[in-house]
Amino acid sequence: MTDWCPAQYLIFGAFFYGIGTGCWYVAESGAIMTLAPERKRGKYLAFWIVSRNLGQLVGGAIKWVFSRIVTYCNPVHLVRG
Repeated sequence: MTDWCPAQYLIFGAFFYGIGTGCWYVAESGAIMTLAPERKRGKYLAFWIVSRNLGQLVGGAIKWVFSRIVTYCNPVHLVRG
C-alpha cells in the first residue's frame, strides 16, 4: 500500500466530491434553463436557487432542533460535576 495518512485520504476524497458537486450543479442549472420557457428562465432559475438553499437551511434547522432535544433530555449532560 501507500504511506498516506487518513487526512490525505480525506483531502483526496473531498477534492473529488467537490468536482462531482460542481458538475452536478452545472447539469442541474442547465436542465432548468433548458426546460424553462424562454421568457421565464430567470424566474425559474431564481426559484431553483432559493429552493435549493432553503432545503439546506431547513434540514440544518431540523438537525439542530433534534440535537438540542437530545442534549436537553439526556440526564448525563444535566449532571455536571
